[in-house]
Amino acid sequence: MKLALGCDEAAYELKMIIKNHLQQAGHDTYSAERASRSNDAQIITIGSRVVGPELAKAIVDKFLESTFDGGKSQPKVDLISQYESQR
Repeated sequence: MKLALGCDEAAYELKMIIKNHLQQAGHDTYSAERASRSNDAQIITIGSRVVGPELAKAIVDKFLESTFDGGKSQPKVDLISQYESQR
C-alpha cells in the first residue's frame, strides 16, 4: 500500500510524527474506521490544530486496519467507480 502525506507549514510537525509512526508499525478513530468500512474511503484528513499526535496516530491506525464492508453503501460506491472508469 502506498500512502501520500500532505500538509501545509502548520502541519509539518504532525506529518513527520505520522510518517515516523507508520514506519514503526475520517478527529476520532470511529470516523476513520467508518470512512473506510462504509464508504471505501481512500483518503483521510487530520487537522494539526485540532488533533494531537497520539490521536493522529490512532486515527491512522484505525483507518489502515479497516476494510470496505460493502453493505448499504455498495451501490453508491459502484456508481462512483463506474463514473471514474468512464473518465
